[in-house]
Amino acid sequence: MPEDTDDIALMLRRLTASIASQANERLRRHGLTQSQWRVLSLVAQGQASTPKELAVLLSVDLGAVCRTLYRLEAKQLCRHVRSSEDRRVVRIDVTGRRLQAVASAPAEIAETMNLHLGGFGDTEIAMLRALLTRALANGSRVDGSSSSSLSSGSMAPSASTDAGLRRRRNGGMPPDPAQRGRAFRR
Repeated sequence: MPEDTDDIALMLRRLTASIASQANERLRRHGLTQSQWRVLSLVAQGQASTPKELAVLLSVDLGAVCRTLYRLEAKQLCRHVRSSEDRRVVRIDVTGRRLQAVASAPAEIAETMNLHLGGFGDTEIAMLRALLTRALANGSRVDGSSSSSLSSGSMAPSASTDAGLRRRRNGGMPPDPAQRGRAFRR
């Protein structure tokens, strides 16, 4: 066990922030942020269809997902549709404008990653991926969280995510007062 684990955690946070910052800069010309593109991408690929599924996949609280969805809906890139089976369930529908808005976004994201992995060989990238996957798996065994959902695609929510969702439903107000009654829930 390395003694400088705090340094590793700090380096991972700084790397994530750098990737997000540069991706945001590249995506700005398309009128998107990295988090908005990620939401659109997950919905378009069929990996998530509800705000709750997005929150679990992205490891963020439901309020953050709802705020992102409000912004995307204002740009007419997505819309919410109530389920015909259960009116309490809201499904996210990506609009046709999404294709135009993010047609080149995957290339922009890939270029950002290529800049950060410049000089890495295929073997080194495979090793990095394996080490990160193993660290996520170790973390999920220790704390019982859904950290492994990032690599396995599992949709099982963690206890902390469930608690955040209960707080949101039991007393949270929609983030934008103009949007009351239109909240993206469940």
